Amino acid sequence: MKKLSIFLILIFSLIGSAYAKDVYVCEYEWKSMGPLGYRNNSNPQDITLIVERSKVTTLKRNLRDEMTREVYKIEKKSDSSLTAMRKPKSYEIHTLQFNKTTGSFYMASLMSVGVTAYAGKCTFMY
Repeated sequence: MKKLSIFLILIFSLIGSAYAKDVYVCEYEWKSMGPLGYRNNSNPQDITLIVERSKVTTLKRNLRDEMTREVYKIEKKSDSSLTAMRKPKSYEIHTLQFNKTTGSFYMASLMSVGVTAYAGKCTFMY
């Protein structure tokens, strides 16, 4: 009986320490300025945000209709909003701002070949 109770305590302590992920689906618009000139959205597909304790993962389709996954490290977080940055390759800045209260999100990518800005509204899924 002692072994069973120790086993159950261990299991419940592991379950209690698990951190749940919040998943949001976001409708958005984007605008880009680069070597090809000015471009904007042509009915883009939704972005999925997976918010965890220290990072945000984005899932979206690129211009070639391939699924892309990007991970942003949360730099600043409060009860209602967060600001995150993605590790740049070279000479790039990628930021993400998300407000849980209003559901609004903004992303910006500044690269040597141009800049792209995203803005949208997110809905909590689970």
